[in-house]
Amino acid sequence: MAGIPVKLVGSAQLKLQIGGSSVEETVHFTDGACIPKESTSYNIILGNNVLAALLPWTFDYGERVLMVKDGAINILSVFPDPVANEKPIAVRVAESTTLKPGTETFVPCYTSRLVETPVMLVAQSSQLQDKSIMVAPAILRSGTMKLLVSNPTERPQLLYKDQRISDGR
Repeated sequence: MAGIPVKLVGSAQLKLQIGGSSVEETVHFTDGACIPKESTSYNIILGNNVLAALLPWTFDYGERVLMVKDGAINILSVFPDPVANEKPIAVRVAESTTLKPGTETFVPCYTSRLVETPVMLVAQSSQLQDKSIMVAPAILRSGTMKLLVSNPTERPQLLYKDQRISDGR
């Protein structure tokens, strides 16, 4: 999606009825959410092949309406449920790792607690930033994983076992 590979876990033939138009389309499913949980995010993506099969249509974003021929379909905004006292999930180094100068290294890591949904890295340790070390953006699951960490400096850097390198939500 948008140039980012996602794991597909299945597909189904669906008949989509949009306004007065019907389109048969293969819909693909992933094993987790592939879009941010924001009030402006979407929960379905229609390809150009589906849109081309519709009767003439236009969007009126100001009125939040999709006009299909003579019919109007309201565009709803979905707001995520607020999570009370949501604390960041610490991502820590699983084993001490030396980062060679001017390299990128996959570092074994783990999350501080188990979560049911994928976690997006949202913050990097200020200790790493002070040393110019960068953790690549990632979406991960609980348990053990490898994160790509860059050391653009001319000196080796050491990440210690259990060192907090990032936070996820």
